Amino acid sequence: MKDKGWHVVKHTGDGIMASFADAAASVQCARAIQQAFEAFDLASKEKLQVRIGVDVGEPIVDSNDLFGATSSTGCSFVSVG
Repeated sequence: MKDKGWHVVKHTGDGIMASFADAAASVQCARAIQQAFEAFDLASKEKLQVRIGVDVGEPIVDSNDLFGATSSTGCSFVSVG
């Protein structure tokens, strides 16, 4: 993962917070995740839904975690629905 410019910051229960080197990489990853869920849904009676929040900016890094407006906004996008 690190060679592609991103890494998992932490697991948040049923979610994952990841950090990306650039916005394009985050959008490509989000789309790949959506496509994987779409493929699963086509092949399964049980349909799964996924929400992905993306924001661009410099977060505050502390103790292997991310804080600040950037990480908060990305999380807020996920809760909208």
